[in-house]
Amino acid sequence: MSFAVLLSYARQDASVAAWLRSRMSVYRTPRSLVGTRAALGPVPARIELMPARDADAHDLDESRALVVICSAAAAADADVNRDIDSFISRGRTRRILPVIVPDAPETQDVQRDYFPPAISGRGLFTVDLRERRVGDVLTGDGREGGWLKLVAELLGVDLARLAEHEGRRNNTRSTVLTVALAACAFAAIGAGAYALRTQQRADAVESQRQTAASNAMRSLQLQREAISAAEQQAAAQAAAGREFSRAKTTLLGAVRDLGSLSNAILDDVSGRQTADAGDARKLVAIERAYWDLADISPYFEIPPATITAMMERIAATYTQLGRTDEARRVDARLQQFTERVVHNRSANPAWRAAYAAAVIALGDHRGANSDDAGKAAALEQAGHIYEDVCLATPPEQTRAVNDLRASACLRFANMTLARAAQQKEAQQHVDTAPLQRARIVLEAAIAAFPNNNSVQTRAPRLRDQIDRTVEAANTPVTASAARD
Repeated sequence: MSFAVLLSYARQDASVAAWLRSRMSVYRTPRSLVGTRAALGPVPARIELMPARDADAHDLDESRALVVICSAAAAADADVNRDIDSFISRGRTRRILPVIVPDAPETQDVQRDYFPPAISGRGLFTVDLRERRVGDVLTGDGREGGWLKLVAELLGVDLARLAEHEGRRNNTRSTVLTVALAACAFAAIGAGAYALRTQQRADAVESQRQTAASNAMRSLQLQREAISAAEQQAAAQAAAGREFSRAKTTLLGAVRDLGSLSNAILDDVSGRQTADAGDARKLVAIERAYWDLADISPYFEIPPATITAMMERIAATYTQLGRTDEARRVDARLQQFTERVVHNRSANPAWRAAYAAAVIALGDHRGANSDDAGKAAALEQAGHIYEDVCLATPPEQTRAVNDLRASACLRFANMTLARAAQQKEAQQHVDTAPLQRARIVLEAAIAAFPNNNSVQTRAPRLRDQIDRTVEAANTPVTASAARD
């Protein structure tokens, strides 16, 4: 009974890969473990390690794990990253096992410098073949300790349990070897020196295995301590999350009260169409309050329209009162904040998409007031946000996030077409570069979201519409058509 494991590595790490395959080809699971129930099912007698580059779709489906040899070369190898993506696409991310090469130099960030991008930052179980001494502390798993650690993870058995079985098996081998050497010594005294050297080598190997088992046990203890610390941290984070939720609820209530008060003041000032010094101070106070809210809105996920609509109304009130400098100041600050949202990838992508929708609403309001330039700017900004959410949001396993990304891709294409239509309506030159970019994004979305019905039905139609718009923009106008 055996199961297959894929091995992915860069060409520069072929020697490490050959060592792993050689060790795995001769390894046999201790008989006392074969067939017992483990974390991954019955423990197999053998593990078959094969290069991922030789694997077909069937091999990918049937393999139980993917071992990735990690180094500076692997981190930059597109083929290794492609092997990982193929494995992840089958929903088996947790069965990817990174193995750091033994000669990798010390670094501040192992995952950034040695892991391929597809697995960097995923918190995967890692084997470190390096062995370094820092003062009196021995760090890393080493070749033998790392080998045993990798085998234990592939078999799905406890590392200490495997080390115990290996120790018993090696003791048996050592006893058999000693008896055989003694018999040879009685048969031929001249072979005694050879027997002694062989025993010394066996003792050296046994000593190395015992050291590896000790390192493995120490690694297991450290792992348990890390799990305990992680559980304590998770509890603290849960408590902090509850406090944050309460603070968010309180803040949103205060925002609603502020909105009611601000609207009442603006209604009063707009109705009188004049403002004294006291009114001016109130307008400045409202403006500052909403800028403070804008700064924290991505973290507390304050509804974006609450801020954008109020800032637009403040600017309109300043314009109504003839305070054009103040109106321009508000517009400029709103523009700056929108640019920050475009590049703020740490914010919740759903909140960023909601902000883009609020900007579109501003654009419609400006267009209704014959502010075509303002509408065009709003469409462009909303398109940038949707594009970034579509392309830059980290991949997630949740369907909700993937659906959000897919929707953002479609909205980006719609915004690009809307801007082109506005340029055509204003008899301006239609810029085809954004249209070509939107077409590329749509092609990527069709490939990335094969199970999203909206993308698979709407994206091809949007792509065809973009093609027609580009073709029309590049078609020269004849003299007769111009006269007509």
